[in-house]
Amino acid sequence: MIWSLALSPRNLNRSFYRLIEKASVPQIRFHDLRHTHVVMLLKAREKNKRIAERMGWASVKMIDRYAHIMPNMQQETADLFGEIFYKSSSAKVVE
Repeated sequence: MIWSLALSPRNLNRSFYRLIEKASVPQIRFHDLRHTHVVMLLKAREKNKRIAERMGWASVKMIDRYAHIMPNMQQETADLFGEIFYKSSSAKVVE
């Protein structure tokens, strides 16, 4: 028997909500899985550009939407720049 891969959004939602109820987990919208996916990738430190491409977004849109998930990102970037800057400064040869 060949199964159709096409699934109506209504039936997908019904199946999803039945699974949630059966699993006894908090109810969320099906679309919330997309956001969970992004947050998990951000916390795993995947590159923003790759995540944005995966979601079909511009990188800027993704950063605006998920900036609250990455509060220490700016500090980490500043720290990294400082390390690079001071290493290259101290490595200069004095003539």
